[in-house]
Amino acid sequence: MELIAAPKMTKQCFEAVRELIDMFELVPVDSLVATTSGRFLAKYRASHGLEPMDAIIAATALTNDAALFTLNTKHFKYIDGLIVINPYLTYD
Repeated sequence: MELIAAPKMTKQCFEAVRELIDMFELVPVDSLVATTSGRFLAKYRASHGLEPMDAIIAATALTNDAALFTLNTKHFKYIDGLIVINPYLTYD
């Protein structure tokens, strides 16, 4: 959703994003993800400004034992147990 919502999306860029998305496994937002994201909002919304969509993203990664690759690591780095990776940085 966030990739597709980029401002001034050209048709060529849209097609490239669709091809990228098609490479990944789709994971539904189920009741476990919803409950976990609600807990994240309760814990981090006031203290860290966590937004509902970011809570869903984090909960989806965490409940599926997946690392979260994002350029916005600051939005997620404080969530316990969540592995957050900026794909443009090298890690030793």
